Amino acid sequence: MRRPPAKGATGGSSGDGRATNGAGRMGVRRPSRGVVSVGRWKGGGGGRAGVGRRGERSCGRALLEVIFLVQGQGPYSGVSDGRILKWNGEKLGWTTYAYGPGYDSKTCTLSKFSPETENARESRCGRPLGLRFNQNSGDLYVADAYKGLMRVAPGGGEATVLVNQVDGFPLCFTNGVDVDQVTGQVYFTDSSMNYQKSQHEMVTRTGDSTGRLMSYNPRTSDVTVLQAGMTYPNGVALSADRSHLVVASTGPCKLLRHWIEGVNAGTSEPFADLPGYPDNVRPDTKGGYWVALHREKNELPLVVIVIVSLSGSVTMGR
Repeated sequence: MRRPPAKGATGGSSGDGRATNGAGRMGVRRPSRGVVSVGRWKGGGGGRAGVGRRGERSCGRALLEVIFLVQGQGPYSGVSDGRILKWNGEKLGWTTYAYGPGYDSKTCTLSKFSPETENARESRCGRPLGLRFNQNSGDLYVADAYKGLMRVAPGGGEATVLVNQVDGFPLCFTNGVDVDQVTGQVYFTDSSMNYQKSQHEMVTRTGDSTGRLMSYNPRTSDVTVLQAGMTYPNGVALSADRSHLVVASTGPCKLLRHWIEGVNAGTSEPFADLPGYPDNVRPDTKGGYWVALHREKNELPLVVIVIVSLSGSVTMGR
């Protein structure tokens, strides 16, 4: 098995569960997905990314997002049977770290499911799509497509559902999550109020614009809708200066910037046009962002990587 990525790397997820494994690398099998690097630039966004190709490989059972704990433990990854796995090195491999309410190994992991019954399994067992640790408390926050926003206590075990409805409307397709490591505030997305993950293609086909970007305060348990009426909000990342959030908008193939601090707080604007359908987004170490792409626009799935510079010029990956 391939070695896990370097300490501190984070990755993105794909629709079929394969995952990227770090900043600047892909860890998935062909046919695959891609990664885009969106660099820093001045002004109100409007950057454009190009594409390049990278090699790939996968491991485990339908890996979703891959993350590390700050102490170098892991990586950790959600998988398609509802569990969150932890990598324990070559000798022990992957072990179960956490799972959502309603999970049992006989039904969720050991049973054989046909494509016709797979959706029923996901609905019961869960499908963790987004993972993010609070590096101070050790709590793991999970965006589960069916169960909502969950928290796993340090050490793992059964997750606690924190949010499964907001303002009287259920979370239908919980998708991305990020944590402010200074305040502990949690940011997450609900991709649609009309369609679940099992109907994710309908979100794109219909142009559904009922998605929501929200915040959760772990001290008060208050949930705030930061923006409603969004088109397929997916991954979310807090900027390095904590002034704004970058949200992957899958259907339109764009990144959006939502300001949470400063004179523009509460407003959103286009941030970047992408060459494919984005899934997760994570900041890099230079003020830019890595974006996992499900596939390119109007093309068969490919692994892609680009770098957009501070001036907006595009460099093709190799």
